[in-house]
Amino acid sequence: MPAPSPRGPAGIPVTEAPPPEDEVVSHEEPRAAEVAEGPAAEGESPSVGGAPEPAAVAPHVNAAPPPAPPVASPRERLKRRLVQGLSLARSAGLVVALLYGGRYFVQKVDAHYPIGQWLFWRYALCWLLAIGWAAACVSAGHAVLRLGVRRQLPLVEHVATSFACGVFVFFLGMLGGGLLHLFGTPFFVAWPVVMLAAGAPSVFVTGRRVLRHRRHFRPKSGRLPAWAWGIAALGGLGALLVYTSILTPGNVAFDSRWQHLGLAEHYAAEGGVSRFPEGYFIGTSPHLASFVYTWAFLLPKGTLFDKVELAAHLEFVAFLFTLVGIVATVRILVPRSRPVVVWAMRFAFPGIFLYDSSLSVGADHIAAIFAAPIFCLLVRSLPNLDPRWLALLTVMLAGCFITKYTGALILLGFPILAIAVRALWLLLVAAYRSARKRPEPGFGRALRGPLLAIGLGLLLLAPHWARNWVWYGDPLYPLFAKQLGAHPWTPDSADRFYWGFVKVELWRPAEVTARSLKDTAKVLWTHPFVPNDWPKFHGKWPTFGSLFTLFALTLPFLRGSRRVVMLYAAVALGVVTWFWTHHQDRYLQAVVPWMAAGSAAVVLLIFRTNVVAKLAVVGVVALQVIWGSDVWFIPGHAMIKSPVKAVADLLSSGYRKDYGARDKTFVPYTDVGAALPKGAKLLVHEQHPHLGIGVPSVNDYPVNQGGLSYGLLRTPDVVHETLTGYGVTHLMWVTATSRGTDTLAGDLTFFRYAIRYGVAPKAYGSFTLAAMPEKAPPAPATDLVLAITCKSPLPGVYELADLHVPVYGPNANKYPAPRKPSVAGDEEALGKDVEAVVVDTKCKKAMPAGLAGAFKKATLRGGALELWIRR
Repeated sequence: MPAPSPRGPAGIPVTEAPPPEDEVVSHEEPRAAEVAEGPAAEGESPSVGGAPEPAAVAPHVNAAPPPAPPVASPRERLKRRLVQGLSLARSAGLVVALLYGGRYFVQKVDAHYPIGQWLFWRYALCWLLAIGWAAACVSAGHAVLRLGVRRQLPLVEHVATSFACGVFVFFLGMLGGGLLHLFGTPFFVAWPVVMLAAGAPSVFVTGRRVLRHRRHFRPKSGRLPAWAWGIAALGGLGALLVYTSILTPGNVAFDSRWQHLGLAEHYAAEGGVSRFPEGYFIGTSPHLASFVYTWAFLLPKGTLFDKVELAAHLEFVAFLFTLVGIVATVRILVPRSRPVVVWAMRFAFPGIFLYDSSLSVGADHIAAIFAAPIFCLLVRSLPNLDPRWLALLTVMLAGCFITKYTGALILLGFPILAIAVRALWLLLVAAYRSARKRPEPGFGRALRGPLLAIGLGLLLLAPHWARNWVWYGDPLYPLFAKQLGAHPWTPDSADRFYWGFVKVELWRPAEVTARSLKDTAKVLWTHPFVPNDWPKFHGKWPTFGSLFTLFALTLPFLRGSRRVVMLYAAVALGVVTWFWTHHQDRYLQAVVPWMAAGSAAVVLLIFRTNVVAKLAVVGVVALQVIWGSDVWFIPGHAMIKSPVKAVADLLSSGYRKDYGARDKTFVPYTDVGAALPKGAKLLVHEQHPHLGIGVPSVNDYPVNQGGLSYGLLRTPDVVHETLTGYGVTHLMWVTATSRGTDTLAGDLTFFRYAIRYGVAPKAYGSFTLAAMPEKAPPAPATDLVLAITCKSPLPGVYELADLHVPVYGPNANKYPAPRKPSVAGDEEALGKDVEAVVVDTKCKKAMPAGLAGAFKKATLRGGALELWIRR
């Protein structure tokens, strides 16, 4: 029979409210002595009329009221106040002493190194903003996960996936704000705040639940062993070395100075995202990373140093989340394991310490944040092709694709192939069951998820393909520009793109042959041992990291390695794709999180075998770590040679009082930018790096755009009309040399316009800056060119159109015969009626003295041909 409920004064049953979940409540009954004690026992006076006063309502019905404190004597009260006063005075004196000491310190050191000039404040601002950005991404990504799959992933996997998903959401918001031309200080603040608020309530609830869970299970999990702390210390040292290199803006890679950060600077200066009128291929490629860095370039009142360093810190924070993703992947690969410090395996691939696989504000390490979530979600999706998991996997695949093509080709191939094979298998099983008239044929299960993924993928990739289709007429411009009639597109563009970019700049086998197939099979084993970088970086020194490849030999002898074998297959397909697209080492950085996770998983499985195998694997890992321990010191950086020295010089600038040197990293581009008026738009002629100009730009590098071919424009008035149509207000070109990437006619056309009609030309380092003329110049009376050459082209007089001969491909430099051949001694007579003269210095030709006064030397083309323009 249940015990009766306690009753209050009116006889009403009293029911206590349940205690909060996070409080420990005692259910012991009060002792009898405590119940018996009352006001009289404490010496309290009865109330008027002799009846005792009603007891105060207690939290528990049976609990006695607390005893009244004893009344202190005046002497005791005075003593207590004196003690309190002395304690307060002591605290105040301590604070005053510290404030005085701090003020004295500031006065003394400020005379040597002004506190306002401390680099600490700049880095602290970068960290504050980078952490806020990461929190916004995790919050928004968490909201998407809860909305999409309606369940909580394991904590580490949930954090890595939330961040990657949030980065994709961040990109979508940046693109949307850019298309609406909202870029500015309000947008810089508002968009991360909106993302943070979107998932904050759910993140708070989930965080409380995780903390309660950890408090409950921490005593059962035990402490980390000493060797685990040692591994964590080595991993922390690796992260510190990676971070140290990004402290100087000079660490920015060559490509980042005109692609990733160049685009970011362009968007920020323009206040939004617009069509590139010249058809700039770099701007039409997927560039999620550039939109992340655009946010850094919206930093209010920040110098170029601050903006570049903020972008570098955003990349570093993204890299830290890839370490979290490695732990999540290992948990998937080796269930029932405790891979707490396996993230340190990432630093066993020492390429991360060396240009240009290191963090240098590019896109490869941004693409890498999607690697771990892609594999984890693939494992969850494959058994039943659940639409929820496939939808989330599609978000990760779309984020990787829209970051860069090379990362997408390496990471997307295996997941798409695996899903297709699994769907086909389920269809075959469904057909078999249907033929046997068994229930649940399952055709819908096999098709529903993949079809949803295809539709969602097209939708998520629309910011890339739809924008290109509307603006350029080709969803993957310029890949199908010729077939789809894209615009802008000149008669030269197709050959330039194929022969000048695909055939020259991409590293891949020329064609499918027995030799190339053999090389493909070989590269699966040799790629860590044969450097695939520019020789000037680190020569033939292999720095990529070989543990993943070496551990492939152990897979047949390990139990529980089914998922590890699956990951090895994914990496192998990625390496083959990499070899056939563009096999530079840095493009493999997107797949290194898989390699690190696979290597760590193999180590864990080996540690489940025997002592001899454990000692052997420790020895192999130690050999790799020792071999790569000095990679950080190799002076192989293309821009600053040694980041170690560059960072030391930067950090010592305060001691040397050379504060101005901090903002001179990108001179003379910053000087050019300072000279440009507000609202300017600069034509960057035949030059890749241009970070620091601070204004929107048009780029005419022949193989990187489809709209400008100066050899077809020919006359200055047409050049002027074309450039003003693009919004160009100023021209910048290399003063003394031409790289010879355009046709000879193209060079002559551009330099005739720039030198003859450029307004107020001024030199900035190796560049010349000039304003566009207000009115179009008149068309010249003639387009004749005199060639004082030996062989190519032949000496004589040409029409300008005759010299519009490609410099790439099978027809490169195949010039026609001159309109009027030249013989020795008649150059001065032939040069009286021409607009330009070409002199071949390789065969010791020289400009005739009688013509030198009427012409001005424009440039030296390709180190051999002097181009002279009539004054």
